[in-house]
Amino acid sequence: NLRAVMYGLQQTPRHEVRRIAGRIVPAIATTTAAVAGLVCIELLKHIAYCETSEPGVEAKTDAVINTIEIKHARNAFLNLALPVILLSEPAPCVRTKLPSGAEFTLWDRWVIPVPANLDNYLLSDLIYDIK
Repeated sequence: NLRAVMYGLQQTPRHEVRRIAGRIVPAIATTTAAVAGLVCIELLKHIAYCETSEPGVEAKTDAVINTIEIKHARNAFLNLALPVILLSEPAPCVRTKLPSGAEFTLWDRWVIPVPANLDNYLLSDLIYDIK
């Protein structure tokens, strides 16, 4: 009711609030369990496609792993009230072009070597390393 007072809404009796909240809490737990299960399925797919079964072959490169992940990954849209689960292929990441011609996405990994002497490493040095 504090939010109702703050936003000028009609206040609700305490027993009505408890009745509504009693329905919400189990729904949150059920949704959390469903989402956790879907995340586990995607994680297992990632592990299965990243491992190599051929002896003497090194692990697959990031480019191969990314191709496999995008091809086999799925987005899930849940509505447990109906119940409906819709799976779709994820959209490709937005690629940003730099003036140098290089491209990157939000999911790319940039590795910057850590200098041996961190005491004298300044923010300007980090900016120089990134450039």
